[in-house]
Amino acid sequence: STWPIKGSVDKLSIDIWSLDKQDERGSAFFMGNASLLEPVVLETDSETTFDISTDVRVTASPDSVLLVARLARDCGPLAAREETKLRFQVKDPLVRVLNIP
Repeated sequence: STWPIKGSVDKLSIDIWSLDKQDERGSAFFMGNASLLEPVVLETDSETTFDISTDVRVTASPDSVLLVARLARDCGPLAAREETKLRFQVKDPLVRVLNIP
């Protein structure tokens, strides 16, 4: 589709949550944050891809027992498919709209 407006995403942060792929009503566990590496220009009539950076470390602690068990079940050596389910919640975007024709 035609998008006649040029703009940019200057700031973007994301909260990352682990979801239970076997139970839609299962608990969501917070894993960490991610952020936009650098501002992204959104050109007129174009598709734009960009990278988000994060460093999630899960350490063994009483608070992470259920998350570690879920990740071991979903991605460990006995998993049929080494994949898990995540939720990415966009927080605090800073977007500028430029050159409105």
